[in-house]
Amino acid sequence: MKHSLHSITHLMLGLLAILHAMETEVGAAIDFTRDVYPILSDRCFACHGPDAEARKADLRLDQEGFITASSSEGERLVQPGDAASSILIARIHSEDPDSVMPPPESFLTLNPDEKATLSQWINEGASWGKHWAFERVVAPKIPQMDGVPPAPHPIDAFIEKTLSVKGLSTREEASRERLLRRVHLDLTGLPPSPDTLERFLSDSDPLAYERMVDQLLASEHYGERMAMEWLDVARFADTYGYQSDRFNHLWPWRDWVIGAFNDNLPYDTFILHQMAGDLIDQPTQQSILATAFHRNHRQTNEGGSVNEEFRVEYNADRLKTTALAFMGLTIECARCHDHKYDPISQKDYYRLFAFFNNTDESGLYSHFTDAIPSPTRFLYQNTGQEAEHRRAMEQIRALEAEESMLRASAREPFALWLQNTTEKEDFILPLNNALVGHFDFETKEEKGYLNLAQADHYASLGDQPESIDGPTGKALRFDGENSASIAKVADFNRNQAFSMSVSMWIPEVRDRLIVMHHSKAGSDAGSRGYELLLEDGHASFALIHFWPGNAIKIRTRERLPIEQWLTLGWTYDGSSRASGMAFYLNGQPMEVEIERDSLYRDISYGGNTPLQLAARFRGRG
Repeated sequence: MKHSLHSITHLMLGLLAILHAMETEVGAAIDFTRDVYPILSDRCFACHGPDAEARKADLRLDQEGFITASSSEGERLVQPGDAASSILIARIHSEDPDSVMPPPESFLTLNPDEKATLSQWINEGASWGKHWAFERVVAPKIPQMDGVPPAPHPIDAFIEKTLSVKGLSTREEASRERLLRRVHLDLTGLPPSPDTLERFLSDSDPLAYERMVDQLLASEHYGERMAMEWLDVARFADTYGYQSDRFNHLWPWRDWVIGAFNDNLPYDTFILHQMAGDLIDQPTQQSILATAFHRNHRQTNEGGSVNEEFRVEYNADRLKTTALAFMGLTIECARCHDHKYDPISQKDYYRLFAFFNNTDESGLYSHFTDAIPSPTRFLYQNTGQEAEHRRAMEQIRALEAEESMLRASAREPFALWLQNTTEKEDFILPLNNALVGHFDFETKEEKGYLNLAQADHYASLGDQPESIDGPTGKALRFDGENSASIAKVADFNRNQAFSMSVSMWIPEVRDRLIVMHHSKAGSDAGSRGYELLLEDGHASFALIHFWPGNAIKIRTRERLPIEQWLTLGWTYDGSSRASGMAFYLNGQPMEVEIERDSLYRDISYGGNTPLQLAARFRGRG
């Protein structure tokens, strides 16, 4: 029971501190952070605060130095211990529109209580304090009233003190029915059931209420109720928030928050795991899951959206929420200029922004798939599943190491065989029956160009590309608007090896051209599938679950030659590793650079997507 009451006390004291900050008891000692700084910030900082561009009279009321500052006539702005001699007090009480502060044109005024607070602060010595966001939280002294028996609980002591100052008295204790309803709603968000009410009313034990509180604190509904406010602060929602507002998959983080409250997770750990649970010593599945706090921002997939614009917007949202939730600061004001009220410069804003701006992610979520935008983590249903996955990964690493050793041991014998072999036939590897597509664009039937490998699958044309002479026969000229599509022959997954080649003429170097792809779209589908692109004249080949965080990609070091026919081949060994990808130009291997090397999810669409040449939905062919 002691633990239960202790938990409630912490909750209620937090609420009490907020209420107490709103209203200072008459005659109570002035606290600068609680009573004075909010007045100066709200009514004075617009002209005399952190913003150098808006500052007037070279006077800053947001820094302690103004207490000892003097006017142009040599008079002290603040005379500690003597409000009547302080210019600050004279100016706020002045009836001269040219002298009164705040000035009439600001449309800001001080009410009598606020003026009295400033006067009392000066008379008490004008002590300075930090901005409230940087003050250490200190438990207040529990008030004790003369001639009154000690309150049964600290909360009661604060309430009785405030009521006494206001000339009010406490009401009678609530009925047991009402008391049960209140505690039920407070701790679970739900009213008691009729059966619960009946059992409680029939329990005459003096500790019946305490037992009920223990039961409610042990209920899973307690965590659900307590999580509500935090989910709002963290901007949690079951959908992405923009335009089509599709469902997202953040509910595991929501369940983590509920569990954190039910497990009475210490608040410092609660913060640490959400901020950097993946970076702590020996991170756990749960500490990593907690970092999804940073993924609660809204996301868009609206057509025409600029990827980079929204990627930056997401990081700004993360910074805003982090500052608000953990620092109590409206830091977003400093995104465009130095903060006008809080001690946050624009430079400081972007220093903090940089912490979030190193995430390798897309600014758009997928419209055509349910894939979660990268970066993502594995979520296990239980510890057994996690252990099984680890064992499987260890086996894979062991087999890969064995394969690497076999390759190394075979190099010297292969080189020796190659040196001593003279028969041409020995160099020719036999073709197997795995060829699924061969198109020479010579034979056109009603359904399209004939597939020489599988006669029942055709290459259909979009917007009729021009038929021209190629290196050994006919070819198709694509202008960026037309295309060719091949259905049901190239639906490869990441664990399947495959190879392709194409003869082509590249007229000029452009920043990005689509040669072929097996996907529904680019950013509208997270680029899911595989694709061959020309990027600034370099060939690139990628297999993608969600770009950029879940993909493998290579790119040729050299540009491909232009204005000549060439044959470009590329291969993939089914390993889900970028090292298993290769390019060949006219039969010769090309040097490549690895741009991405982290693929661990499916890349296919289930067989309903064609291989497309020279065009893509909302892409440039």
